[in-house]
Amino acid sequence: MPPTIITTRLSSRTAVDSSRSTAGAGSNTKARELLGWVPQYGGLDGFRRGLSVTVAWFTEPSRLAQDKVDRYNL
Repeated sequence: MPPTIITTRLSSRTAVDSSRSTAGAGSNTKARELLGWVPQYGGLDGFRRGLSVTVAWFTEPSRLAQDKVDRYNL
């Protein structure tokens, strides 16, 4: 069972300067245009669902058994 993930949306953000006002705002426009890609999940609920699926994948015991926990690779 995937862990419960709680997300919080900030109503406003304060940028350090105007050149960084969109820092952290991602866009999948290029992937849509070049690859015809569409997201599997959409909106805030989709973000939560996708994050939950990702966490579940990373914590799956059979997948973790494949990790090289005794090594640090770059």
